[in-house]
Amino acid sequence: MWFIGSSIRTSFVGIYRNTRLFTPQAIGTPWSVFAGRTWSLAPTLKAKCITGRTSCRRLLVSGFGGTSAQFIGQYAITGSVFNYRASYKHTSRRLYMYYKFGFWLIGTILNVSNSASVKSATIVEYPEKAMTWEIYSNGWRVQSTVRVICS
Repeated sequence: MWFIGSSIRTSFVGIYRNTRLFTPQAIGTPWSVFAGRTWSLAPTLKAKCITGRTSCRRLLVSGFGGTSAQFIGQYAITGSVFNYRASYKHTSRRLYMYYKFGFWLIGTILNVSNSASVKSATIVEYPEKAMTWEIYSNGWRVQSTVRVICS
């Protein structure tokens, strides 16, 4: 039996599936969801494995200049996953790199898009695959010198 709840070892669960399968992503039949007072089948609910390759453990961002130089430096993986992707925190500043709306963003608040000042210009699976980055300064502007590499 597989459960999804607010914490491990809790008696309160919001989603469950009675099965003997070894992994939740192998479950092909509907999960049950607690909807107020009763359990209902959720035929569109699927479990997805997000523990596979999560990109790099550390990233090095370079190429920003002037007032944008604050974004350069090392970013370390946080262990938190947003939108099926790893997230990163700058090792010496309150800056986060995370995936949202199909783009990699760098901002001051994790997973809040309007806090982002930097974004990948193209949709890519991992931040080190983005060839072009943009910075917001009265509109999005391409920064051709920016690079993100595994470090």
